[in-house]
Amino acid sequence: MNQDTKVILEELEKMQGDTKIILSKVAGLQGEMAEVKTEVAGLKGEMAEVKTEVAGLKGEMEEVKMEIVELKVRVTGLESEVARLDDKIDLVQNDLTGVKLRIENELCVNIKRIAEGHLDLSRNLHEATKHDGEIEMLSIRVKVLEGEVVELKKKTS
Repeated sequence: MNQDTKVILEELEKMQGDTKIILSKVAGLQGEMAEVKTEVAGLKGEMAEVKTEVAGLKGEMEEVKMEIVELKVRVTGLESEVARLDDKIDLVQNDLTGVKLRIENELCVNIKRIAEGHLDLSRNLHEATKHDGEIEMLSIRVKVLEGEVVELKKKTS
Protein backbone atom coordinates (compact mmCIF):
# COMPACT_ATOMS: atom_id res chain seq x y z
CA MET A 1 0.00 0.00 0.00
CA ASN A 2 1.29 3.13 -0.76
CA GLN A 3 1.48 6.13 1.41
CA ASP A 4 -1.44 7.94 -0.11
CA THR A 5 -3.69 5.01 0.38
CA LYS A 6 -2.65 4.76 3.98
CA VAL A 7 -3.44 8.41 4.49
CA ILE A 8 -6.78 7.98 2.81
CA LEU A 9 -7.54 4.94 4.97
CA GLU A 10 -6.59 6.79 8.09
CA GLU A 11 -8.75 9.66 7.00
CA LEU A 12 -11.58 7.26 6.27
CA GLU A 13 -11.22 5.71 9.71
CA LYS A 14 -11.32 9.16 11.26
CA MET A 15 -14.34 9.94 9.17
CA GLN A 16 -15.97 6.71 10.29
CA GLY A 17 -15.33 7.70 13.87
CA ASP A 18 -16.67 11.16 13.19
CA THR A 19 -19.65 9.61 11.42
CA LYS A 20 -20.32 7.38 14.44
CA ILE A 21 -20.15 10.44 16.68
CA ILE A 22 -22.46 12.30 14.32
CA LEU A 23 -24.81 9.30 14.19
CA SER A 24 -24.88 9.07 17.96
CA LYS A 25 -25.53 12.79 18.15
CA VAL A 26 -28.26 12.48 15.53
CA ALA A 27 -29.76 9.62 17.54
CA GLY A 28 -29.67 11.88 20.61
CA LEU A 29 -31.22 14.66 18.59
CA GLN A 30 -33.87 12.26 17.35
CA GLY A 31 -34.68 11.40 20.97
CA GLU A 32 -34.80 15.04 21.85
CA MET A 33 -36.94 15.69 18.76
CA ALA A 34 -39.32 12.96 19.94
CA GLU A 35 -39.53 14.77 23.29
CA VAL A 36 -40.06 18.09 21.49
CA LYS A 37 -42.77 16.49 19.34
CA THR A 38 -44.44 15.18 22.48
CA GLU A 39 -44.24 18.60 24.08
CA VAL A 40 -45.52 20.24 20.88
CA ALA A 41 -48.42 17.77 20.81
CA GLY A 42 -49.15 18.68 24.45
CA LEU A 43 -48.93 22.35 23.58
CA LYS A 44 -51.27 21.79 20.63
CA GLY A 45 -53.78 20.21 23.01
CA GLU A 46 -53.40 23.07 25.43
CA MET A 47 -53.72 25.56 22.56
CA ALA A 48 -56.94 23.84 21.51
CA GLU A 49 -58.22 24.30 25.08
CA VAL A 50 -57.11 27.93 25.04
CA LYS A 51 -58.84 28.44 21.68
CA THR A 52 -62.00 26.92 23.11
CA GLU A 53 -61.79 29.16 26.17
CA VAL A 54 -61.10 32.21 23.97
CA ALA A 55 -64.11 31.33 21.82
CA GLY A 56 -66.19 31.07 25.00
CA LEU A 57 -64.84 34.40 26.19
CA LYS A 58 -65.66 35.95 22.82
CA GLY A 59 -69.24 34.74 23.19
CA GLU A 60 -69.42 36.11 26.71
CA MET A 61 -67.92 39.40 25.54
CA GLU A 62 -70.61 39.64 22.87
CA GLU A 63 -73.24 39.13 25.57
CA VAL A 64 -71.58 41.79 27.72
CA LYS A 65 -71.45 44.16 24.76
CA MET A 66 -75.16 43.59 24.11
CA GLU A 67 -75.92 44.20 27.79
CA ILE A 68 -73.84 47.39 27.70
CA VAL A 69 -75.77 48.59 24.65
CA GLU A 70 -79.04 47.78 26.44
CA LEU A 71 -77.82 49.63 29.54
CA LYS A 72 -76.87 52.64 27.43
CA VAL A 73 -80.36 52.68 25.93
CA ARG A 74 -81.90 52.42 29.40
CA VAL A 75 -79.61 55.17 30.77
CA THR A 76 -80.57 57.40 27.86
CA GLY A 77 -84.23 56.73 28.65
CA LEU A 78 -83.62 57.50 32.31
CA GLU A 79 -81.81 60.71 31.43
CA SER A 80 -84.73 61.87 29.32
CA GLU A 81 -87.16 60.88 32.10
CA VAL A 82 -85.08 62.84 34.63
CA ALA A 83 -85.08 65.85 32.29
CA ARG A 84 -88.87 65.58 31.97
CA LEU A 85 -89.20 65.33 35.76
CA ASP A 86 -86.93 68.37 36.16
CA ASP A 87 -89.25 70.32 33.86
CA LYS A 88 -92.26 69.21 35.89
CA ILE A 89 -90.51 70.15 39.14
CA ASP A 90 -89.80 73.61 37.68
CA LEU A 91 -93.49 73.99 36.81
CA VAL A 92 -94.55 72.85 40.29
CA GLN A 93 -92.08 75.27 41.89
CA ASN A 94 -93.46 78.12 39.77
CA ASP A 95 -97.01 77.16 40.74
CA LEU A 96 -95.97 76.95 44.40
CA THR A 97 -94.39 80.39 44.21
CA GLY A 98 -97.64 81.73 42.75
CA VAL A 99 -99.66 80.09 45.52
CA LYS A 100 -97.35 81.52 48.18
CA LEU A 101 -97.66 85.00 46.71
CA ARG A 102 -101.46 84.70 46.57
CA ILE A 103 -101.56 83.52 50.17
CA GLU A 104 -99.33 86.36 51.22
CA ASN A 105 -101.03 89.08 49.18
CA GLU A 106 -104.68 88.04 49.26
CA LEU A 107 -105.45 85.44 51.88
CA CYS A 108 -103.40 86.94 54.68
CA VAL A 109 -105.03 90.34 54.13
CA ASN A 110 -108.50 88.78 54.06
CA ILE A 111 -107.76 86.71 57.16
CA LYS A 112 -106.67 89.89 58.97
CA ARG A 113 -109.92 91.58 57.92
CA ILE A 114 -111.94 88.62 59.17
CA ALA A 115 -109.98 88.62 62.42
CA GLU A 116 -110.62 92.33 62.90
CA GLY A 117 -114.32 91.81 62.16
CA HIS A 118 -114.39 88.92 64.62
CA LEU A 119 -112.72 91.10 67.24
CA ASP A 120 -115.29 93.81 66.66
CA LEU A 121 -118.12 91.28 66.90
CA SER A 122 -116.58 89.86 70.05
CA ARG A 123 -116.39 93.31 71.62
CA ASN A 124 -119.98 94.07 70.62
CA LEU A 125 -121.11 90.74 72.03
CA HIS A 126 -119.20 91.43 75.22
CA GLU A 127 -120.82 94.85 75.49
CA ALA A 128 -124.25 93.34 74.83
CA THR A 129 -123.76 90.57 77.34
CA LYS A 130 -122.42 93.06 79.85
CA HIS A 131 -125.77 94.85 79.79
CA ASP A 132 -127.55 91.53 79.92
CA GLY A 133 -125.66 90.78 83.09
CA GLU A 134 -126.69 94.09 84.59
CA ILE A 135 -130.29 93.51 83.54
CA GLU A 136 -130.18 90.04 85.05
CA MET A 137 -128.82 91.45 88.30
CA LEU A 138 -131.54 94.08 88.35
CA SER A 139 -134.17 91.44 87.64
CA ILE A 140 -132.93 89.37 90.54
CA ARG A 141 -132.91 92.43 92.77
CA VAL A 142 -136.47 93.30 91.73
CA LYS A 143 -137.61 89.78 92.59
CA VAL A 144 -135.95 89.99 95.96
CA LEU A 145 -137.58 93.35 96.61
CA GLU A 146 -140.96 92.04 95.46
CA GLY A 147 -140.53 89.17 97.86
CA GLU A 148 -139.81 91.63 100.68
CA VAL A 149 -142.82 93.74 99.72
CA VAL A 150 -145.03 90.68 99.85
CA GLU A 151 -143.68 89.86 103.31
CA LEU A 152 -144.24 93.42 104.48
CA LYS A 153 -147.81 93.34 103.18
CA LYS A 154 -148.37 90.12 105.04
CA LYS A 155 -147.02 91.63 108.21
CA THR A 156 -149.05 94.81 107.91
CA SER A 157 -152.24 93.17 107.08
